[in-house]
Amino acid sequence: MEAASEDWISVGVGWIAADADTAEANWPDASIDISVDGQPIPDTKRFTTEVEPFYYECPDYTAEGHIVKLSLYLPPLAPGNHTINWQYTIEATINDGWHDFEPGPYSAYTATVVVSEP
Repeated sequence: MEAASEDWISVGVGWIAADADTAEANWPDASIDISVDGQPIPDTKRFTTEVEPFYYECPDYTAEGHIVKLSLYLPPLAPGNHTINWQYTIEATINDGWHDFEPGPYSAYTATVVVSEP
């Protein structure tokens, strides 16, 4: 991922469920830890948005449901390489309307952002 040193960078993510009530019910039991260059962003849930419809076309199917997400932007970063980590953890057994999820670490993502001079 590339950005200029004056860019704000979206690092928001969310939880998708079959319907709005399920997404809202699951959200308290799904935690998302985000760190930038090893520094955690505290209390990410304070950036929670309203549940909204979700639609995404994949090559072999269309994903539809509802999403509750974090709307979170990093202020401009210094030029160079930066690492962003996301870790989903399920705190209690939940069902998103399609699958059951047991407590524990669920998934982790890492991105490297290369920030250039303007």
